[in-house]
Amino acid sequence: MRLRLWLSPGAKAQIVREDVWWQTNRTKAPNAFWEEFHAAIATLREFPETGLRVRGAFDGMRTVLLPTSRYHVYYWVDDQRRLRVYAVWSGQRGRRPALPKRKPA
Repeated sequence: MRLRLWLSPGAKAQIVREDVWWQTNRTKAPNAFWEEFHAAIATLREFPETGLRVRGAFDGMRTVLLPTSRYHVYYWVDDQRRLRVYAVWSGQRGRRPALPKRKPA
């Protein structure tokens, strides 16, 4: 069963910001971030266990790396079978986003 997608407000803003940056600054592959993110989400909606478990967050939080753009997608699957994307975060920052210790409602 394919999971429905839910994006946190923070994730929505991060996705838009990174897509705009990529289109502006990566003229040889302006759609690469969006295409890579879209492909990852399509895979996760079918196979959510693909991502790695995240230490230091609640049980169930996972992450997957977008290999070209080097962004991490932090997500979990909720009780209503939704793929909930919490953050889309640059691996270049050397740190990860503040992650909840308890599963958000």
